[in-house]
Amino acid sequence: MPNDINISNRPDDVWELKEIRDITVKEGDTLSAIITQYSIIHFRMNRDWYFKQVLELNNITDPHFIRAGDTLKIPIYIDKGIG
Repeated sequence: MPNDINISNRPDDVWELKEIRDITVKEGDTLSAIITQYSIIHFRMNRDWYFKQVLELNNITDPHFIRAGDTLKIPIYIDKGIG
């Protein structure tokens, strides 16, 4: 895939939802760190688009307010370009 394609504008062309994992927030976790951890799995994915997916999936309106013990749903995608 060429580097100039903005994945956030064409997610369905490139990414397919494989599963949704439930994770438990640990003491000291931030939403940004959690999303970074999982978006690294998808090294070609637009991190901002992925962040928005997690916010919407979990009905989060304030990304700075998560607590230890909360359960988050994290989407796991497969890259259609890699197979």
